[in-house]
Amino acid sequence: MAKAIVPAKSHAGSTGTEDKVFEYGYYDTISTGKGGVEVSTADIYAATRAASAIGNPNILINTDFRNIINQRGYGGEEVGAGVFTYDRWNTWSGKQIHSMVDGAFRMLSPYDVPSGYVSVMQNIESRGLVGREITFSCKVRLSGLGGMIVLTDGSQYSQHPLKNPGVWEEVKLTRVVTSGIRLAFRIGQIAAVRAGDYLEFKDVKIEEGNVVTPWRAPGYRDEFDRCRRFFMAYTTGNWDRTIIGSGVAATTTRADILITIPIMRATPAFSSIGNFTAGTTVTSFNFISASSGAGKIQVNANVTGPLTVNTPVFLYGRKNSSLMLDAEMPL
Repeated sequence: MAKAIVPAKSHAGSTGTEDKVFEYGYYDTISTGKGGVEVSTADIYAATRAASAIGNPNILINTDFRNIINQRGYGGEEVGAGVFTYDRWNTWSGKQIHSMVDGAFRMLSPYDVPSGYVSVMQNIESRGLVGREITFSCKVRLSGLGGMIVLTDGSQYSQHPLKNPGVWEEVKLTRVVTSGIRLAFRIGQIAAVRAGDYLEFKDVKIEEGNVVTPWRAPGYRDEFDRCRRFFMAYTTGNWDRTIIGSGVAATTTRADILITIPIMRATPAFSSIGNFTAGTTVTSFNFISASSGAGKIQVNANVTGPLTVNTPVFLYGRKNSSLMLDAEMPL
């Protein structure tokens, strides 16, 4: 049995702090000597198990498929390649439908694909990971005849074929990052895709090191902030006249507006959907400037007018309107 030298009481009841040979399963306690705290071997094992259960941080984002973040308001409609649905997850190849089913992400092909594949992916911000070992793990199940999980790293890749329809399979892939990582789940590639074929995955994780630690549901607030590093939407929903930003009337028909944003990955692209007011009805926006590091953007709100020059103006979003800022990584 394993042995270690520890300051301990002997079974004879010595209260000294002399080193004693401790043999797991023999002594009932470890003591730090006079006034010390005795710790049982059961406590040691329990603490070790608890530390292992905490696990490493998940490099992937938005992996709690029972509480998915969906800033774009994706509603389960058919989409083609190159489209973001739920935050950080986008279609890579083929037409598909995404949904959350019993805590799993489901990608379904609505059409036959005789050759090629249908794929969903997450592009990972790999800054700081180059030269380090990472491990991917998940549980995956497919309904069709074949599929593939691929970790692409620049021109290199690690992959795991899927050949067991209807069975939840635990998958692990480990590699040293050389460039940048993309994770893709594919239906097809090793067999033709039939209309209605789907692939489901859950407990999906990428972590540093070569050991799989348990997936844990992230806190929603923290995960939402991680998503907003790449994309964010000021969405009003059913609320009318939601304040989004403020500024000053530069002319009788234009307001210069400053909007506070989170720190984003890069300078975001700006777009809008719906109706807005800035003193009077907004007819269009001109995107002036943005700072990914300073957490603000400036826009010109062109309005029907008239505004009083040099007076304060608030930008309001009307019902079911959104201002969207996109700093996603190139696909």
